[in-house]
Amino acid sequence: MKHKSILIVAVVAASVLAVAGSAFTASNSFADPAIVQGFGQQDVTGVTVESVTYNLDALKENVQSVTFVLTGDTTADTIETGFNTDAPTTCGGGVYSAGSDDTTYTACGITSAVNAIDRFYLTATGT
Repeated sequence: MKHKSILIVAVVAASVLAVAGSAFTASNSFADPAIVQGFGQQDVTGVTVESVTYNLDALKENVQSVTFVLTGDTTADTIETGFNTDAPTTCGGGVYSAGSDDTTYTACGITSAVNAIDRFYLTATGT
């Protein structure tokens, strides 16, 4: 009788693990889990950011440029961006739209491998 009880407990435990395992894995699927397409932090100082777009290469492995939209006319401000602890790069050529009251910046000369990025920062001075 003792062996029968152990067998029943083992079968029940295996069934619970199988059900729990399928419940926890059913909601997540990735085409290629080895490709990292995100990072942990965005730091912004001196302006309000409406959007940030990371423009990737065809393989989605490298950020080729960053496009961002700032609230208001920031064309006279000094806008600096960078990844991680890299030296800041000054962004020029912002295009102001009076209709939407925002300024769009494209490129800014910062690039990086996606899986090397932990942080994006943007600093505006002169606002």
